[in-house]
Amino acid sequence: MAWLLLLLLLLLLLLLLSLLLLLQLRRKLREESNFTLPKAVSETCRSPAGSPAAIEFTSTGTLSDKQRKHARSSSAPIDKYKFGAVTSHDFGWHADSPTSRARGLPRHPVHGMTQSESTRYVHNMKATLSEAPSHFFRCADVSMSGFFEIRLVLPSVLEFRIQIKHTKHAKTTPSKCGF
Repeated sequence: MAWLLLLLLLLLLLLLLSLLLLLQLRRKLREESNFTLPKAVSETCRSPAGSPAAIEFTSTGTLSDKQRKHARSSSAPIDKYKFGAVTSHDFGWHADSPTSRARGLPRHPVHGMTQSESTRYVHNMKATLSEAPSHFFRCADVSMSGFFEIRLVLPSVLEFRIQIKHTKHAKTTPSKCGF
């Protein structure tokens, strides 16, 4: 009976030891692997604080008093934080400095967006109100002997009428249906 108790105690000790080894191995792998949360040694994890003035409150009592009522900060963000952490810093960041008025203007985008010629054409047509007053839809009929051409005529904003015309000489394939 005593040897059975000793064997059970030994198995429990081995189980506890293997659990501790497993936790130690997991901790080691977590430190060595590509951990998704930012660490202080990472290039992407930088403190936004630019100076010791970023810490406004030295006690939690002062912080809770300021949270209870509306109070402005005694220093400007340019004195507390680093420039360029986000793109919203471009607008008004250097406005407090009288010598750097040109630096207060937003910078040009590095990767600007361009429009294609067809997009520019459509925008121009809509801006000058010279787009076509009707839209065409062409779809194959069920028997595939011809095509129905549906024309939506929009004479005004409030009313429209539909003209349906059956044509046998369409140039689109029966599987396609579109504008």
